[in-house]
Amino acid sequence: MSEQNKAAVRHFIETAFNQHDLGGFPDYYSPNLIDHALPPNMPQGLEGRKMLASMFFTGFPDIRVTIEDMVAEGDKVVAYWSATGTHQGDLMGIPPTGKYVTISGMAIDRLQGGKSVEHWEIIDQLGLMQQLGVIPA
Repeated sequence: MSEQNKAAVRHFIETAFNQHDLGGFPDYYSPNLIDHALPPNMPQGLEGRKMLASMFFTGFPDIRVTIEDMVAEGDKVVAYWSATGTHQGDLMGIPPTGKYVTISGMAIDRLQGGKSVEHWEIIDQLGLMQQLGVIPA
């Protein structure tokens, strides 16, 4: 089961996220997703996850996520990832800076039947804001 869950995470990152295919999100995220990582005032579940991804796709049209490491046990998968992209569009009210950034994060997904039913994620938001010049380094 753990290897199948890891394969589901890899497949989602490569075919939905990295191709900016929001239509692929329901293939990975359950419609009843419990998402512990969404910013305030965003809808919960799949719709909130799609909205958050759309904000990053707009802000970083060339965003690409690379899985650096992955561990799975039982029904959970932990993925340590890095992402790169050029800030070419609005991101949460921050106008484009043209800066190329590299950030990292870690996500935990609890899967059932190959779909994420619960999601936690930590992103290096401070590092992102410093690279964009919004916060001093």
